[in-house]
Amino acid sequence: MNEELRKVTFDLNEQNLFIGDISLDFKDKDGILKRRHGLFYRFGDKIVYDSEQEKSFQKTVAIVEEIATGKIYEVAPERVKFVKK
Repeated sequence: MNEELRKVTFDLNEQNLFIGDISLDFKDKDGILKRRHGLFYRFGDKIVYDSEQEKSFQKTVAIVEEIATGKIYEVAPERVKFVKK
């Protein structure tokens, strides 16, 4: 674990799942919405396509590593809370 990274807690929603990730099914809402502990890497921008409006837009995401699994997630900034030292 990199000690220079800030610790955070975060939760997921359906949009945070990996493409093709079948280990987390949508029946398990508690698994998606549970609080997770992670390490914050940085904020980044992601291009998202809205099929209803047929246009793309830029979205800010937090790049977070879940401590328990080592998985990297792109999380909406409002779903991330920084842990005080």
